[in-house]
Amino acid sequence: MKFKRISILLSLIVVFMLVTPLSAFAQTSDLPESDLNSLPKELAAALELGNNTVVISDKEQIEKLSLEDRSLYQEGKLPIRIEYEYVAMPDIENENNPISPLALRVINVRDQGHGWYDPSSDMYKEFVIDGPDTFVISESTKKITTVFNSLGVSYSAINAATNFTIGKEELVTFTSNTPVKAGERLHAQCYTTYHKKTFDVYDETSSGGGTTGTYVGSGEAVRPTGTFIKKTFY
Repeated sequence: MKFKRISILLSLIVVFMLVTPLSAFAQTSDLPESDLNSLPKELAAALELGNNTVVISDKEQIEKLSLEDRSLYQEGKLPIRIEYEYVAMPDIENENNPISPLALRVINVRDQGHGWYDPSSDMYKEFVIDGPDTFVISESTKKITTVFNSLGVSYSAINAATNFTIGKEELVTFTSNTPVKAGERLHAQCYTTYHKKTFDVYDETSSGGGTTGTYVGSGEAVRPTGTFIKKTFY
């Protein structure tokens, strides 16, 4: 009878493992939600080659992009051409920021690179232009370096760790000169983009935490450093 009970128990364990999704055993991320997107991969690849503009006219590629971004459909029509344009602003980081003698410590800073933006809140302006015409913009605006989920850490401590200055205004400039042919319509969307860094916060006064203290959570700081203009032609 003992062997039979053990056999039943093992069967139940196997069934549990088969019906429980693997995701149930995965650790969840502590990073805050900031809803930032990275630049399109086509533009990111071009930037690595020294180009800041991409023109997409291949029909199959446009169809694929339209499946990923349903907003590209306008009145049931696919774009005939898509252009991406990115301009980087000077990114001079701060130096010699003093570290505040606080219990909360900012460590493990991870540089996530440039070109991050939130489509819902980082749009500067958008335009619809019917050709023949030319889309011209040369405008500047000020945006603020921001922290998401500071976890009670002072700005001076975050500044020292990230080399950003939280709350500082930065000037970003949108420039473009784009012809629109007769019979075409251009939908232009202008976004501010950011340099993003993530970091971990530890409490050095709490118990049970090893050499760096007890893990509190993760935060995210973003500094405005560029502009992204998405141009969709119909």
